[in-house]
Amino acid sequence: MVGAHGPYVEFTHYQDFFSKLIIPEDQLWRAEDKRYKDRVKYVHYELSTVPGMKVYFQRKPVVYADYRPDGFYIDLYELVNE
Repeated sequence: MVGAHGPYVEFTHYQDFFSKLIIPEDQLWRAEDKRYKDRVKYVHYELSTVPGMKVYFQRKPVVYADYRPDGFYIDLYELVNE
């Protein structure tokens, strides 16, 4: 799918790479801080096997793209450059 920030690949919960996801320390607030965790649009993860590769877990709909809540997204350019 293509959003305002370029092409992204959507993944389902059933694919193996989800066991390799970590939340970077500077992004933990999105998932753990009570002031924000229910209001953020996405949670930023990274693949533990590919440091720096961002994986987004969409929590809320947005107007600038067709991301689905509960979907995981990786920037297509990050995938092809790996």
